Amino acid sequence: MRHLKYALTLGLLLVSTLTMAQITRISGTVSDDFDVLPGAQIQEIDASNRTVNATVTDQNGNFVMSIKSQKNHLKVSFMGFKTQTLPINRNNFKIHMEDATKQMKTLEVKAKKIMKTSGLAIPEREVGFSAQGIDAKEFEGLGITSVDEALQGRIAGLDIIANSGDLGSGTTMRLRGVSTISTLTSNEPLIVVNGNIWNVDQTDFDVATANEERFAQLLNINTEDIQEIKVLKDAAATAIWGSEGANGVIEITTKRGSKGPAHVTYSGKLTFTHQPEAIALLNGDQYTMLLKESYFNPQQDPTKADIPELSYNENFSEYQMYNRNTDWLSLVKQNGLRQNHYVSVSGGDEKTRFRIGGGYDHETGSVIKQVLDRFSTRMALDYYVNDRIKIMSNFALTYTKNQRNSDGLIDIGYRKMPNLSPWEYDRQGNPTGEYYYMLQSASSVFDGNQKGIANPIASAALAKSIGTNYDIVPELELEYKLLGLDDSKTRLDYNGRVVLNVNNAYSDTDYPRALSTASYINTHNTSNSSNKSFGLSTVHTLTFIPKFRNEDHSFRAMGRIEIRTSNSSSQSNNVSRLPSGLTNATAGGLVGSMSSGYGGPNRALYYTFSSHYAYKGKYTAQFTLRADATTKFGPKSRWGLFPALSARWNVIDEKFMKWPREHMKVSEF
Repeated sequence: MRHLKYALTLGLLLVSTLTMAQITRISGTVSDDFDVLPGAQIQEIDASNRTVNATVTDQNGNFVMSIKSQKNHLKVSFMGFKTQTLPINRNNFKIHMEDATKQMKTLEVKAKKIMKTSGLAIPEREVGFSAQGIDAKEFEGLGITSVDEALQGRIAGLDIIANSGDLGSGTTMRLRGVSTISTLTSNEPLIVVNGNIWNVDQTDFDVATANEERFAQLLNINTEDIQEIKVLKDAAATAIWGSEGANGVIEITTKRGSKGPAHVTYSGKLTFTHQPEAIALLNGDQYTMLLKESYFNPQQDPTKADIPELSYNENFSEYQMYNRNTDWLSLVKQNGLRQNHYVSVSGGDEKTRFRIGGGYDHETGSVIKQVLDRFSTRMALDYYVNDRIKIMSNFALTYTKNQRNSDGLIDIGYRKMPNLSPWEYDRQGNPTGEYYYMLQSASSVFDGNQKGIANPIASAALAKSIGTNYDIVPELELEYKLLGLDDSKTRLDYNGRVVLNVNNAYSDTDYPRALSTASYINTHNTSNSSNKSFGLSTVHTLTFIPKFRNEDHSFRAMGRIEIRTSNSSSQSNNVSRLPSGLTNATAGGLVGSMSSGYGGPNRALYYTFSSHYAYKGKYTAQFTLRADATTKFGPKSRWGLFPALSARWNVIDEKFMKWPREHMKVSEF
């Protein structure tokens, strides 16, 4: 009897051990009422409905698959059959699929094209405000290197004008014309990238008083990274941005990774640039004749027109430099060359999707000695924790080095005397290889005019003006579906993100003594300056979309809170009378000016509420209220309210617009 107990106990232990053994590999067959089903999809899914492993049945309906965890489930699906979810409790499965079409009489699929902006996502035919969008496919393969070029001529009511022909000078953009007569207020539209203001410290940036390159830096987003651009025009569309959207809003959405194997793409562009011919100017002979007449005619006195620099007198010591026909414009212009290179890697699986892109741009301008180098990189990473939680991260870095002209060479080309030589000659007319500059002892008629105009060829070769900019934007974002996963149920979605913005800009200039014949005291000016800014922004949004039993009604509402803080600092140093060869302001010299500044900390708090109601998609109404509070407002008027109300009527959906066909006359040919 005792031996029998021991045998039973050992048997039970053996059965328990076998039962508890981990299943790591399964196999089976999938069939229906008639035959096996080749190509049926077998998926191992976890508790969050994410696919862990997958395979398909072979031509005999059989499958074999490794299992990551026995706690997961097996999901079997095939088109036209009901999907089955089974526990993984055995090694071999014989799965019988049920026909899903036996009781299916009518299948109706409904879909609405949604317009996604930084506010509520609304069906396009229910939008009650003025907005226009451009898909990146519209400018693929074109020689476009910046956002302003991509928008040129494609948006109604958007005026884009180049500031100058200089590299990096950017453009002036006006979305609804000039909205203010103040020269201290910016008229540029607000730039928003992925729902964030491009350069968080942009609220501290005064386009009207800054140099022209500064606004161009706001648009340094590689066009290969752009997925879509939307332009919000009227007050109803821009209300979610409050006072910041007063001049219109340009929203840019960048590309993200997609499910699939990793793939690499490369694009390269080579573009030639050329400045068109200017208006016809006088040559040297015509200029001297006209100028001598202008001095002679008022008093009919030949002595008034006896100006050595205009008289072609061979006894004049500088005669060889004043008997030329110089086309200054042609000397400072050239054919520019632009080359753009871009590489991206993207891919992903059920859990993770990524995209990494980097671009390098090198451009020589259509004005001599101008060179622009720009490196930009952008990384997007999406991680699906489960079917409710999604974590996203973004990182963008842009480095720009702009070698500019110290003087406006095109402007000089229009003003410089055409009978003056850019080169120095000896008394016999032989070139010395040196640049020529008008002497301060020249005729007094050139005081305050030609004597202060530099030799543009010499300025381009000897003067230095280099601008360097670093812009870094890291971002972390979280999406959480608190209730329903789609529109079939009531939804409550949360979105929260934190964005940092670091921008450092440096400028180094050197204007050597050789470029001027003025006294030593006022020559060889060198300066160094730097501007640094830091911004932190956090945004939290709740979107509520209830599910109505009566599908004629639809409603959605959004509540948002945004907190920003930023600060900036700057310093500059300008010195003169440096010895030749020294080009740094810290090398010592006569200090002309020295300054430093600190801005901030600037803080801002924004509350936004937006709601949208539609009845049968025919009658729609939208209400938005934005409350802004910032340290830039006065202490007694810290808050500003910006409401907006819009409505839409799709009259085409009315019955009286559907004319009976029998009442319409059809012409016969």
